[in-house]
Amino acid sequence: MLVRRIFAWFLTVALLFTSSCGGNPSGGAPSSNASQKLNVAATIFVLADWLKNVGGDHVDVYCLVSGANNPHHFDPTTQDAVQLSRSRAVFAIGLELDSWAAKLARSAGSQVELIEAGRWITPRTFTFGACCAAGDHDGHGHDHEHAHSHDHKHEPGGADPHFWHDPQRVITIVEKLAVELSRLDPAHAADYKTNADKYITRLKELDAEVVKAATLIPKNTRLVTFHDAYSYLFERLNITLAGVFQMTPGIEPSLRDVTEAVRMMKEVGQKTVFKEPLESATAADRVAQEVGARVELLDPMDSEAGAEFGGYIERFRGNLKRLTQALAPHDGAPQ
Repeated sequence: MLVRRIFAWFLTVALLFTSSCGGNPSGGAPSSNASQKLNVAATIFVLADWLKNVGGDHVDVYCLVSGANNPHHFDPTTQDAVQLSRSRAVFAIGLELDSWAAKLARSAGSQVELIEAGRWITPRTFTFGACCAAGDHDGHGHDHEHAHSHDHKHEPGGADPHFWHDPQRVITIVEKLAVELSRLDPAHAADYKTNADKYITRLKELDAEVVKAATLIPKNTRLVTFHDAYSYLFERLNITLAGVFQMTPGIEPSLRDVTEAVRMMKEVGQKTVFKEPLESATAADRVAQEVGARVELLDPMDSEAGAEFGGYIERFRGNLKRLTQALAPHDGAPQ
């Protein structure tokens, strides 16, 4: 079980600190490093990127879900345990996306505070369950028995944690991050406020691009996706989510999922199959071949896969560009 693994890892960390005298001998909060930076952890890429932009030179940010991992199937490592033991706070998305963060924070010690960004915004709710179209919320009684017990499943009516796909909500989050960093490190509060204001200026520019894109994409556009992660953006672009067919993100779609996807995409006349960076190309290619569509990337931004394209703003802009190119009429006339 995850809890036993966490216990074992933190026991290992404790032994490492005891043998190397690398811990804080007086107890209490973790000591700062040589440059007196504030050490914090973030569960996923977008949170880490926002914290780096707001924290600047005063904050060291450790991203727990690194590399090709994603928050839906996360198991912590010993290195994560070491980093958490040195952190003042763990910043999480919340809304059940990264519920494992609470266990990690508790295991790291009473000095490590858990801060959930999802509490600062009003979330939308999921419309669809697994492998279902509008009006078919029972998911066809279909289940993936191999899903991990701690996976996050998107249930109809549940809070949607993927709020980073809406720059307006991200602006609220960044404002709050500046407040929290200032509380944890009052000496640099002015810098956190300045950095946040600069980043918010860029976010407002990004939001203006969303407004413009919404005028280019036909308002009656309907899309079927593998993963219900994009509805915050779809709502801003007046795109209707017609169906999703993957119960748990990161789990390979079954033959039944693929068959249902083909049916739904033919029904809505979809000409582009949007594939995520960590998804196997097999299912997307098969659906595209059956539908007569092309395959295009859509980045959920919940992992570091895709970080080579830049930070949050650059990755968001890439999604917006690909959606607009795929869905807007070629004449570019406002709809």
